[in-house]
Amino acid sequence: TNPWNYRLLLNETNAQSDGGGSYTTWYWGDTAPTATHFTVGEISNTNSNNSNFIAMLFASVDGISKVGSYVGQGSDLTIEFGFSPRFLMVKRIDSTGDWNVFDTLRGLDATSNDKELRLNNDTAQTNWELGEPTATGFTFACGGSHNTCSAGGRWIYYAHA
Repeated sequence: TNPWNYRLLLNETNAQSDGGGSYTTWYWGDTAPTATHFTVGEISNTNSNNSNFIAMLFASVDGISKVGSYVGQGSDLTIEFGFSPRFLMVKRIDSTGDWNVFDTLRGLDATSNDKELRLNNDTAQTNWELGEPTATGFTFACGGSHNTCSAGGRWIYYAHA
């Protein structure tokens, strides 16, 4: 609820933050986004004169993309997207965690370690077993190399067909 009250930084592993309410005005102008617009605030990080910025906005589109969140249950967890993902980005939001990116071009499949990139650092791709794509979603492997389903942990994801 109220996503404009929170922020995550792409180049950090920190948990999401509400900044004690200050981000509401600083980053998002204390304004809820609409279906077609979002507002930036007064802080120099988002609204400096003569500076360039990029905004990446994600939305769910039936059969094409899915944006969501889940709470870990301590065992393998299947999330339904309505399609088998070719691209998957996952970030833990209640604790520190990397921006983990997986895709089928590099090797997101059920037969081997998945190839991972981390958006918050400049290391080369690594091998991690995230889980397995299904015909309509993804099963996160709890207790694997990446623990993306610890009981009570909270994650956000973006999946693309």
